[in-house]
Amino acid sequence: MRQTGDYDDLYNISEEDIEPLIEPAKLYIQEIEKLILSKKLLM
Repeated sequence: MRQTGDYDDLYNISEEDIEPLIEPAKLYIQEIEKLILSKKLLM
């Protein structure tokens, strides 16, 4: 049975918390897309 502590893991996040993460996340996604496309070309 699940513990009651499992349900207290919510976190309110502000725009200021997220803003510095947007550009690195976009770059990460671009790199993953490049890897996927390069693997498709090799198949």
